[in-house]
Amino acid sequence: MTLLTARVLDALPRAVFVTNVDGMIIGWNAHAERIYGWRHSEALGRSVFELLALADRFEFTAPLMAGVLDGKPWVGAVSVRTSAGGVRRMKMFLDRFQGADRDPEGIVGSADDMAEVQILERSAIELTDHLLLALSAGELGTWRWETDSGAITWDIATETLFGVAPGQFDGTMEMYLSCVHPEDRETVLASVAEAVASASPYTVTHRVVWPDGTVHWVQGRGHAIVDANGDVSGTIGCVGDVTERRTAELHAQARVRSAERYAGLERLQRERLEFLTSLNDITIEATDHRDLMARVARAAVPRLGDWCAVHFLHRPDTIPVTEVAHVDPQKVSWLVGLQSRFPFDPDSAMGVPAVMRTGVTEFIADLDETLLQMVVDASPDIEPQFLRQVLDELGISSAISVPLRTKAGVIGVIQFVSAESGRKYDHDDVSLAEAVAGRVAAALQNTWLSDSQREVNAKLQAALLPSHLPRIDGLDTAVVYKAGTGMVGGDFYDLFHVPGDRWAVIIGDVCGSGPDAAAVTGKARHTMRAAAMHGFDHFDVLVWLNDALNASDKGLFCTAAYATLERGEGASWIFTSTSGGHPLPIWQRSDGTGEMVGRYGTILGVLPTINATVEKVTLGPGDTIVMYTDGISDVRPPFALDDTALLELVRLAADGAHAAAVIAANIVDSVEAVLPMSRRHDDLALLVVHVDDNGTLSAATAPGSPSPPS
Repeated sequence: MTLLTARVLDALPRAVFVTNVDGMIIGWNAHAERIYGWRHSEALGRSVFELLALADRFEFTAPLMAGVLDGKPWVGAVSVRTSAGGVRRMKMFLDRFQGADRDPEGIVGSADDMAEVQILERSAIELTDHLLLALSAGELGTWRWETDSGAITWDIATETLFGVAPGQFDGTMEMYLSCVHPEDRETVLASVAEAVASASPYTVTHRVVWPDGTVHWVQGRGHAIVDANGDVSGTIGCVGDVTERRTAELHAQARVRSAERYAGLERLQRERLEFLTSLNDITIEATDHRDLMARVARAAVPRLGDWCAVHFLHRPDTIPVTEVAHVDPQKVSWLVGLQSRFPFDPDSAMGVPAVMRTGVTEFIADLDETLLQMVVDASPDIEPQFLRQVLDELGISSAISVPLRTKAGVIGVIQFVSAESGRKYDHDDVSLAEAVAGRVAAALQNTWLSDSQREVNAKLQAALLPSHLPRIDGLDTAVVYKAGTGMVGGDFYDLFHVPGDRWAVIIGDVCGSGPDAAAVTGKARHTMRAAAMHGFDHFDVLVWLNDALNASDKGLFCTAAYATLERGEGASWIFTSTSGGHPLPIWQRSDGTGEMVGRYGTILGVLPTINATVEKVTLGPGDTIVMYTDGISDVRPPFALDDTALLELVRLAADGAHAAAVIAANIVDSVEAVLPMSRRHDDLALLVVHVDDNGTLSAATAPGSPSPPS
């Protein structure tokens, strides 16, 4: 590699290595030295597999590199080893480079440290939370100053605070200083300079002179922005008018009242900010959009009102779904029972329909007699005396109804109602309600879209799986399939009769998701079924599937297990299985002991030939076989389950259970207690076979098992 090429590589802002077609490193830039720890001289001539790859990671293997040399660029997250023996998570891109004859001469790989990317993402989140804080506090403006260009950015609220007409601030330091009172300019500049020098936050209070000559006090709170090199690149912050407070400080008589007022405002702002912050946790913990709605409503009571209702419109021209909360659950039940008496009228001139239709907040500061009569008049389809009786019993004193607005439009309404407490809402409460609605709307829309995607995935997956399981005398079977949050996955299973009075059981998992994975899933299941029906033995069934995957052009691989059940002596059954890289079946005996059956074989669709062993065990009455996909155990730490934990989970699920459906349900409940499906990206498939406890004939499957996805 030429000196010029080496210098070019060193100039790149990311780790770069170059290998020849055999995987030997022939190029290694300075950033790679910093990231991986090996010097240029140590890396050259070494195998990239020896230097970087981890033995227990699949991504960084010879087949993957071979695919890149064949013209298939690859990008993804990988774990690599450093010279110090540690592991770093990298976002890596691999592509080949060609010679003059267009034949591949090697591979170029570039990578960024995932931790650095996450730092940038956290910075963006912190900036967003800062802006939301300014908005929720009310009457605050935001600004930003860039040291390199000297440009200053103000929002409209800041222009107003400085007496500048909207859009008229020219973004220069000269115009900013011209607005500052002459006696305060030196103090302001010194505060900013000190913050920049120390990269620390600062607070500065000063006067501004408006064009009409009036003097106002403002307080700015800001902090320095530090770039990736640790250099200060500017400042960012918010500013608010403090004229009243500063004036009060000059008058001894008003000082105490002013202090009490501002203490109350700060307490209220803190409580509001705490509530807004809690919405982040609510969004993360919610299992679906209805659960999110219910959690938001419960969290708002009684902090923001005696009642809170969240109304969500799935699609236009439909009836919205509603979740209501009150400190008294009996009142919630009473109100829900009234819904049949109060049908939703999309054309109503007041309330939820009007807000949903117009997208305009409805604020009732004081529900007096005149407004009560307007509510009655706006509901001609409801008997007036009955409606008035209900309104009197509710005892509403004040109410705020805010549209839930996203880029797609108004998707619902959130209501805060004051009743028993007698609280009267003000415009600050309206601002808070609108801030809450802004947070809830996006989260609700995203959660509903995830729910909808999960439902679609389940339906698509159902087309790839058997519609029902056969009945087998002497065995009880159950199956569970649950879709993760990603696209349609690659889990598959089957149970069917094969020659020789045997029953075949297959389960597998195609790598990846989406249409390609779905296509390979169908091919994998039917290939194994065809091989089994032709009477091939266990190993050859896996060979058939391996050959079919290698012959396809999808570039996907899978794991699979193939097993058979045949009657033994008395009430026993012979269970014979083999695994192609798939999680091993769990044999849970009736005496409470359990073990994994067999040994892991070669993953299918990667190599032209495979290795796999065949294991045979004898099942007695009350014994259970559990076959599953890695959606159960292979999740992010600390939720992952090792073999010991999984065996214990199955033991507890089978303890005292005498039906496959019960055991399957217990396993799923335990798995979801570790990490709910709403937070699992991968699908989960589970097939349970239970030998009848008494050795008598039994032919039951899990309730609902003919419709596998759930």
